[in-house]
Amino acid sequence: MPARYRCRMTKISYFSSRLERLTEMLNFTADQQAKAPILEQDRGELNVMRGNPAISRKEKLGRLQSATRKSDEKMKRILSADQWQKRQDTRKQQKEQLKKIAKEE
Repeated sequence: MPARYRCRMTKISYFSSRLERLTEMLNFTADQQAKAPILEQDRGELNVMRGNPAISRKEKLGRLQSATRKSDEKMKRILSADQWQKRQDTRKQQKEQLKKIAKEE
């Protein structure tokens, strides 16, 4: 299989597994699952920076945080209040982990 197809399958697999995790964690409805592809739009920016060795680790973390905020803004539109709170709790934990990583640098 040509490399371009393997790469595409990897992206599709990643999005599918991410959607599955969110569906399970937040108990998505069928309607929410249908609207979830908005989340994949944020992946492009992250993929570009991930493979760029010219971008420092600190800058990558900053860009990740920015992309996370954008993604959360989109998510808020499709989630219930309870789902949104659970997502925010998860984001808080992720933010604490990112702070630890930044300190290690």
